[in-house]
Amino acid sequence: MKNSLHKFFNSIDGDGSKNNLNDFTLSNARCVAEILSVVYINRDIDDFNISATFEFGLNVQAPTTPFSIIERYMAYQVHNSINDFTTCEPRKGKPIMRKSHLSDYDLKFYDKGKASDLGGLDILRYEVVFKQIRKLRSVLDEQDITLTTILEDHNWKKLCDYMIDVYRNIKKSPLLLDGSLNLIEVMNLHMFGNKTLKQDLARHLSKSQFNALMKASKGNYNEVSDLEGNLHNVVERRIIEKLNYISR
Repeated sequence: MKNSLHKFFNSIDGDGSKNNLNDFTLSNARCVAEILSVVYINRDIDDFNISATFEFGLNVQAPTTPFSIIERYMAYQVHNSINDFTTCEPRKGKPIMRKSHLSDYDLKFYDKGKASDLGGLDILRYEVVFKQIRKLRSVLDEQDITLTTILEDHNWKKLCDYMIDVYRNIKKSPLLLDGSLNLIEVMNLHMFGNKTLKQDLARHLSKSQFNALMKASKGNYNEVSDLEGNLHNVVERRIIEKLNYISR
């Protein structure tokens, strides 16, 4: 079985839209699992093994146009590994996206309103795409993963917590609408999140010069990132609120 449980739910018991523009809660997912088990396939939910690509995502209301936010996602850092975000042009009905590709999973962001031909809604879609089952096993700390495993309260919470951790580890060029940054601050912010620029600087500076520059840029980045007016913080709060909501 493949494709979206969310879209399937909407086609039979949701809003009839056959899309995933609305919210898909834990209760909705359990409803779909029961319908598939009893009505369509006549197999226990424990028999539904997760063995291929698995996507976990949500929609949030963006404080401005979604692409003006996600175009500022520079890189995703896991320990000492920095993975750049790339822009994927629209194709085959898919909207323009920003993605970060890793060996076992991808991060994906796009304008859900535009993807659904409903411009002006400013809905930001955020997904973690588990391409390898070993990554999902690592996140859930489970060896055998079935639909039942995913729908257990504590495992759903692990997925939600992971979504928050991932978002917080994205290096984002702060989005401030008040024009409060000076030129040096802007350069420091981009220096901190740009892997290629860091590599070039490391080749052209002494180790002590490079470390001092990185320390200054990191301090500047952290200070500006924590500002209340930074719209990325608004998005993060809305992601947390939405994850709490869909855990019902």
